[in-house]
Amino acid sequence: MIAAGGIADKRQMKAALDLGACGVQVGTCLLVSTECPIHENYKNALLKAKGSDTVVTGRSIQAPVRIIKNKMAREYIKKEKSGSGQNGAGTVYSRFLSGAPFLTAISKPAP
Repeated sequence: MIAAGGIADKRQMKAALDLGACGVQVGTCLLVSTECPIHENYKNALLKAKGSDTVVTGRSIQAPVRIIKNKMAREYIKKEKSGSGQNGAGTVYSRFLSGAPFLTAISKPAP
């Protein structure tokens, strides 16, 4: 079993392995690495964020991704919960790509 979700440091990785996982999957914690080319302001926001400052979006299109709660995240989740599914969530994503005033990182919806 591979443990995933909420693993951001050595202590959490060790706990997952101690509980029987044979490996761990990390994602968000890599965004703050030197090698990641995202804006420093977003890196700083991630470092300051608490668990309650983030939300998972994209579940309706089988592309879950954890992002910082903001206007885009709220609109995306509203579309997902309303049953808009890929079309609604894809519309929010398209607005992001078109330069709409949202600041976040998000995975591209499946075609």
